[in-house]
Amino acid sequence: MKRILISTLLIFSFCVYGQRLNVLPKDENGKVHFTKTIESNNLSQEQAYNKSKSFFSNNFNSAKDVIELDDKEKSTIIGKAHTILNIQNGKITTPVPLSFSIKIESKNNKCNVDIYNLIYNNGTFAETFFSEYNEARYIKANVKNKLIMESYRDQTLEKIAFIESKIKEELNKN
Repeated sequence: MKRILISTLLIFSFCVYGQRLNVLPKDENGKVHFTKTIESNNLSQEQAYNKSKSFFSNNFNSAKDVIELDDKEKSTIIGKAHTILNIQNGKITTPVPLSFSIKIESKNNKCNVDIYNLIYNNGTFAETFFSEYNEARYIKANVKNKLIMESYRDQTLEKIAFIESKIKEELNKN
């Protein structure tokens, strides 16, 4: 019985130690940068561009306020958008604004989506929040602070996945 208990505790401690905070993808400059290629059901470049533009119109209050660059010739749209993360702080959920840049480049049969310049409400860039320094702080943090930091990570990943799914949904509409 003792061996089972000790084995279980050892396995659990390795699992807990194996969790990492710093799992967001980064570019060659160390900046948090999500990149995804989305297939677009045999759409021409122009059709994919138009559907990408529809994504901005259908998912943000004002596409005009969001879109910073609209280059029809290159089939590229760049926007600056905002969303809300629901950060768990113990039993309380706190809404935290997240702003980010999104670039959609349309090519035949696919769109390249880049989401970058992630900034949390207090002006903290995601790469600062998820730095090696904060990774070290995370390992030493108490349970409550770990949960808050994990909530930032998880909510960021969920929102980015949601945005990517909305782009894919828009591209695959008939």
